Amino acid sequence: MVTTTQAPTTLITSVQFEEMFCDDDRVELWRGVVVEMSPVKPMHNKVSVRLSTILNSHALGVGIGEFWPPDAGLTIEEGPDTVVSPDLSFVPADVALRLDDDEQGFPFFVPPLVVEIKSPSNSEPEITAKLSLYYAAGVREIWWVRPKPKTLTRYWIDRDPIVLRPGDTLKDIDVLPGFSMAVDDMFPPERTTRGDD
Repeated sequence: MVTTTQAPTTLITSVQFEEMFCDDDRVELWRGVVVEMSPVKPMHNKVSVRLSTILNSHALGVGIGEFWPPDAGLTIEEGPDTVVSPDLSFVPADVALRLDDDEQGFPFFVPPLVVEIKSPSNSEPEITAKLSLYYAAGVREIWWVRPKPKTLTRYWIDRDPIVLRPGDTLKDIDVLPGFSMAVDDMFPPERTTRGDD
């Protein structure tokens, strides 16, 4: 669930946002308004670790870039500012080299691909609102992973979304040439009970 922490008319910049909140705060800035994010559950982390490992293995292995974790705040829109922390953000190799750690505020960069993992507290209207932010900023592809019922939905601004399920293969990704992954690989194995041994 997301909730605002300020009056909607009090817009702040990405630099003010960085000064107001520490790295441990689960907040984003949506068009100048601070939005609190709910803590995540274990399944969210399990899926995130699997996806990060698989995606970074490919991206770093072929030298095309890297996937940054959710603690990497990125400014994707200015005036009013939007700072997001997707669960995974693809940063092409040339962009990663020029992003400066000493830059004030959060770096302005629109990832070509972001991955979000749905938490139980996320409502469909919240997902739609975040998709709108990404579309407006120019993100080319968004993956929304739903651990229950084990689906990955691919979104683009200029075509209909595609839902992938266990048994499907994720492939044909413009920004990740040569990458493919079984949808099943991003979800942990089903927990068995003692009677199932």
